[in-house]
Amino acid sequence: MCPSQAGDRIMADVPRQRVLVVEDDALSRRVLASILEPDYTIVMAATGRQALERASVVPAPDLVLLDLLLPDQDGYSVLLQLRASAVTASIPVIVVSVLNSSGAEIKGLEHGAIDYISKPFHPALVRARVRNHMALAEARRQLEQQNRALQEAARMRDDVDQILRHDLKSPVSTILAAARYMRDEDTTEQENRVLNGEIIAVSEKMLNSMERYLLMSQIEAGIYRFAPRPVDVIGVLERVARDLKRILPDHQVPFRIECGASTSGRAPSVTVQGDEALVSTMFSNLMKNAMEASPPNGEIVARVDAGPPCSISLRNLGEVPTAIRDHFFEKYATRGKFGGTGLGCYSARLIVGLLGGTIALDTSESGATTLLVTLPT
Repeated sequence: MCPSQAGDRIMADVPRQRVLVVEDDALSRRVLASILEPDYTIVMAATGRQALERASVVPAPDLVLLDLLLPDQDGYSVLLQLRASAVTASIPVIVVSVLNSSGAEIKGLEHGAIDYISKPFHPALVRARVRNHMALAEARRQLEQQNRALQEAARMRDDVDQILRHDLKSPVSTILAAARYMRDEDTTEQENRVLNGEIIAVSEKMLNSMERYLLMSQIEAGIYRFAPRPVDVIGVLERVARDLKRILPDHQVPFRIECGASTSGRAPSVTVQGDEALVSTMFSNLMKNAMEASPPNGEIVARVDAGPPCSISLRNLGEVPTAIRDHFFEKYATRGKFGGTGLGCYSARLIVGLLGGTIALDTSESGATTLLVTLPT
């Protein structure tokens, strides 16, 4: 392919901007189309009703040329209806009419038009005004995107504050208290071992929280570099369970894996296509919630079906409060957990989505909660 052909191919792949021409006179429609068709995709309407319908479709027009004299209603009425609808309110409208008077122009602008073109049409003037307003509309869209990005950045800063206040402040205080006690008191070797164990457990819990938030932030921002590789689900579940028992000494809940006819002990290997760091973080978040919600005599059971797709259910004997079931995987959804941030299940949902899987909550069994995860093999 020669360079010019490649350039034509690239240009052809860029969606053309759309202009809705609202004009009851067939000749005027043809004239406007001939002026604008080389640069834009033209959509036609001959009545006010058609104009409102075709302005509301997807993809929406980028600009409307609206005649003020229509057979079913005047253009001013159409303007007001376009501006009243959330779907069409932001579409720029240029009014077109033979009513060549300052009164008609002012009335059109007062009803929400951005400009006015008189008949008969001057082709260069029509092209220039459409081109200028298309450029202004595009600039406004880019500004809105930048504003949304700034709002997202501000929200992420709020998330950092949430993490600092809830996930890090308490562990740091615990570490500091243990270190001061070891420094200031005449402690025995056994007491030192206990305090060292507590410092290690709390530090690992704090590091886990920071890594979880960093991962969540990268996924939310769309900058996590995901390269799928084979991951042993059984191995991940067993390792996560060992780590959580060390990190959460106050929540020692028995954990069991069932895979087909086998019960571990050591279940057979089940492999998914994913990212080991993501899969580990996802199951760590879900199992941590299950351990904290389980009663003292409870048990967590992971049932694994190799698939395809691979399905994993996590069942525990703690019930999810009714008030948060409908938004269980939403950000900050938590209830009845001291110091809970409501980020664990939200983070798990982000990860499962990135992995191409699904996650669901099953509360149909009285007195128990089951989380259902599928992952591609």
